[in-house]
Amino acid sequence: MLKTENKVIHSPSILPSNWVKLINNSDADIVHLHWIQREMLSIKDISKIKKLIVWTLHDMCAFCGAEHYTNDNRWREGYYPNNRPNYESGFDLNRWTWNRKKKYWKLPIQIVTPSNWLAKCVKASALIKSWPVSVIANPVDTDHWKLMDKKNVRQLLNLSQDANLILFGAAGGGKNLLKGYDLLSSPL
Repeated sequence: MLKTENKVIHSPSILPSNWVKLINNSDADIVHLHWIQREMLSIKDISKIKKLIVWTLHDMCAFCGAEHYTNDNRWREGYYPNNRPNYESGFDLNRWTWNRKKKYWKLPIQIVTPSNWLAKCVKASALIKSWPVSVIANPVDTDHWKLMDKKNVRQLLNLSQDANLILFGAAGGGKNLLKGYDLLSSPL
């Protein structure tokens, strides 16, 4: 069993599903994948899709082992016994998962990332660095969200007319260190 101090989600993606059969039998020309971990599609399932694939990444899982985010460099170097972080022991789930990705993912997939940072990670990864990658920022629905007069909005929300305001929102709020609230709240 893996013992690790990396508390982010780990997805070994081993369980097969019927999704591949449904996808391949559909009349879709392109398959757009988003967040498919947590056993929605296995690593082997992805390799069996016979359609063009565009995969929008929302974390590092596609090019890491089983972890969705990590600070170590195995995703850059490859997952080898000699570069395992000292905060892990037991079965090397991350190496085992990364090697399965390397075995099954032979054809490049078009990758889309919402940030330049994640696109740079893709290009620096040992696993998918040769795959095409594009950056497409997350869109804002301008039919729903409209620019309004700042003074009126501040008055409506009972906010100071003079203060500089920053809006921060994230899953887990300020408790998730991956979202950057610690940087936002630290004094300059």
